Amino acid sequence: MATVSWLDRFRAAVGRRGRAASPVQPAATLPGRGVRVLRLAEPIRQAKASYLDVATHPLVEACIEAIATVAASARPTLRIAGQPVEQHPILDLIWHPTPDIDYATLLRTWVAQERLVGRIFAELVLRGDGTPAYILPRPSQHVQERYSPTGALEAIDYGEPTAGRPKTMVPGTFLWAIVPSTDDPLVPRARWTMIASEVALDRALMGYVGDVARSGLRQIVLTTKDDLDDEEAEAVRMRVEAALKRDSSGRQAGIPLLQQSRVDVREVGVSPQEIDVADLLAHVEARICSVLGVPPIMVSAVIGLKRATYANYREARQHLVHDVIIPFVSRIGQMLETQLAPLYSLDPSQVELVWDFSELAGADEHRATQWQLAERAWGAGLITRNEARAMMGLPRVSDGDVLKSGLSDLTEPAQVEAQP
Repeated sequence: MATVSWLDRFRAAVGRRGRAASPVQPAATLPGRGVRVLRLAEPIRQAKASYLDVATHPLVEACIEAIATVAASARPTLRIAGQPVEQHPILDLIWHPTPDIDYATLLRTWVAQERLVGRIFAELVLRGDGTPAYILPRPSQHVQERYSPTGALEAIDYGEPTAGRPKTMVPGTFLWAIVPSTDDPLVPRARWTMIASEVALDRALMGYVGDVARSGLRQIVLTTKDDLDDEEAEAVRMRVEAALKRDSSGRQAGIPLLQQSRVDVREVGVSPQEIDVADLLAHVEARICSVLGVPPIMVSAVIGLKRATYANYREARQHLVHDVIIPFVSRIGQMLETQLAPLYSLDPSQVELVWDFSELAGADEHRATQWQLAERAWGAGLITRNEARAMMGLPRVSDGDVLKSGLSDLTEPAQVEAQP
């Protein structure tokens, strides 16, 4: 299971920011006060997070990996006209999308697309007979759908903004599905925009912690009690900068910071303790995990570990399986059934991809619950034997359309009353 820590995010933020500039900024005159000001720390200005920033954020990647890892442990089986099929080109294509991409890699790509963009997309490379040879996952954020007046998908325009004219693709040359937004069923739900501000805040906090850790600075302003000329102000600036430099061992080098009675140092802004970085980071973790549907404990986020117990972990795992992974795999199955079957001259209504959820973590408890419910309903005479077997995931039997008598263990034929 993928995990992430604040240290991972710190390294990512510092790596993108690079080396910090000189902490001592040029002298400036404070308007209307007639005093010189040396700003020793500038406030961080963090740009809005882009899709790439969100997709490569360590916590986002850990959430995607957590979903994909569990989802890939379920093996799909194929049924055609209700009969199980062990070998078929559709299964071969799913398990080996390309010579370089396996099923787990393809599934992880689709998890990221579904969770972040709200759109699953892949290009189909067709053979001469029109059957698919490969499934090539493509960045779904560069897709623009074209619908008919009735809402049917007519074509897709695919291409990165910098690649020039987009490529127009017609149905039968791609795999496609969307998670509709709450406002428009034809518009995908882009979750990445919902956590862009949290990712920007997280990187700003990590960058701030990195600047403080590297420079050892607190946010302070150095002012002069008297108005200094440029030469005197430059001399003070150089003395301050020398005092802030460190030698190769990390010890403070240079001269003491203050040696003139005409210079005053005051602390401004807020310190890391006043910001309460840990609390803000916990807020960021909770928000990102909530939007992506992953319990924080599943990725070892601090906010999740604070309440970590074996019982909480088991419940969180069950939530991930039943509320996120099963709906995701069902959407994938429906997409493959309806869009691949016609390419093999099959009726999509006769093709069914079934995932064995018994291999998923937490599915055993779900199966036990289903068996108990089926047994109670059958014992109370509410459902037929075949209906109970269907709830248990078992096949139908020839004499199973009977109800259990409430007076004995004998069975009687089931009769369905006609609706008025």
